[in-house]
Amino acid sequence: VQWNTSQNRRVVSYLDQDTIKSFVHIATSAVALLPQQIRSPVWSPDEKSLAYLTETNARLNLIIADIAGKNQKNVYTTPIRDPHIQWITSDRIIFETAPSGLVESFIFVFSRSRESFDTVMTGFGLTTKWSPDGAFALGSQTNGRGKKPILLVYDTAGNKRFDTNLATISEKCTWVGAKKAYCAVPRNIQSNAVWPDDYLRGEIHTADKLVIIDVEKNEVREVFNEGNFDISNLVVTKGETYALFIDRTEGTLWSAKLK
Repeated sequence: VQWNTSQNRRVVSYLDQDTIKSFVHIATSAVALLPQQIRSPVWSPDEKSLAYLTETNARLNLIIADIAGKNQKNVYTTPIRDPHIQWITSDRIIFETAPSGLVESFIFVFSRSRESFDTVMTGFGLTTKWSPDGAFALGSQTNGRGKKPILLVYDTAGNKRFDTNLATISEKCTWVGAKKAYCAVPRNIQSNAVWPDDYLRGEIHTADKLVIIDVEKNEVREVFNEGNFDISNLVVTKGETYALFIDRTEGTLWSAKLK
């Protein structure tokens, strides 16, 4: 399920045998069907449009539709086969290739106004999570053997702003506003694991603490360090009083009071 920011629309995707089927669910009952086999649906920051990927003749098409999934328009086609997309500003859509610590990954940006497609970042095991205004990105990467994961903060042009010195991946983070993020950080990293491959496949689990990253001050502060939770799907409540997350080890939902 991919919710919009206002939480009143969602794209629901499910597998029917070997076919991916999707629809837009509006408010409480209205439903609009989407084409079959779409990938990586995302809402625009202003919540007025929907973007997703479709495949035709071994190429991926970037489709933009209205909020009901209608009036689809193919705005760009690429030979890249495995990306997912993030719509970070009204003009810029990020393409991120599938990450592996053994293969170099790429972050591209498509500009709707210029109809350009440019490389923003490269790195082994590279994944990103962008701030709500698209000004910053939490980017995690490894060395060429999938070891020593590290989390960095980048600006919108892909330039490194500062090194957090946190051994974690961007999937364990969530933004709260445009200049503050919370991240789950493993207390220990298994030396024989390949990051992020083994973690994303569910072959290893971690025991995490929670930290807050202040991008404006270039500061990192610990806010929760209890239990042995493998924290995923992290959400921080309004007012930053509680963190909600799923423990991947047990598949259970938790609420943690923050300092």
